[in-house]
Amino acid sequence: MKLSTLHKTQVITTFGDTELYQAQRDEVPVIVKSLQEDNPSAETIARWQYEYELLSKLANEHVLTPLKEENSRSQTTLLLEGHGMCSLRQFIAAEQITEQG
Repeated sequence: MKLSTLHKTQVITTFGDTELYQAQRDEVPVIVKSLQEDNPSAETIARWQYEYELLSKLANEHVLTPLKEENSRSQTTLLLEGHGMCSLRQFIAAEQITEQG
């Protein structure tokens, strides 16, 4: 799958050199986490690969399932399933999670 087949629909947030946005791929909602850094270091790429591997091992309805991890000279990207997505802040508000001591 080439990331060029994605249609960006909404930026969710930007933090540091990372952008998280909603997109459509073949009319299916996805979440894209994209590193906005040209020629990322080997350490940065390793962190992203580790995040992809870790998310792949987590089977939980509250964790987005990774679909693809892609690295190129110009872009490092994680593609995640996008159905039912909300921010952590929205989830906490909806679930009324409180800190347990």
